[in-house]
Amino acid sequence: MGARTGIWSRILAEAGFRSVTAADPNDTMRATGERDSTHHSITWRAGSGEDTGLSAGSADLVTMASSFHWVDFHQGTREFGRVLRPGGWFVALWNPRYIQASPLLTDFEDELGRPAEAPHEEGCRLPGRA
Repeated sequence: MGARTGIWSRILAEAGFRSVTAADPNDTMRATGERDSTHHSITWRAGSGEDTGLSAGSADLVTMASSFHWVDFHQGTREFGRVLRPGGWFVALWNPRYIQASPLLTDFEDELGRPAEAPHEEGCRLPGRA
């Protein structure tokens, strides 16, 4: 679910999964995924985390790579439970950032980790606070 351009779907297909169905609600992203996956055994379809369009009990595994945060939690998990076979799994994962590959990203990450300084202006107040 949330396959976008199919990077994770291609990884699953290359890993030897028996069948891979990639679903995404965005026509353009899905078309790009279909184009980039022509040498893989992947079935593409329109669908969202809240409404997959899949049959009940039709999947052993439902995954979302860097996209679960876009799904309404309650609707999505209810839908995944409907689609999964007994004993099936739902897995949400996010792609880690490899910041060590770039000095710019390393500097940026260091800056993000620094504590923010308190305002120096006398009488500085948060909006709506006395």
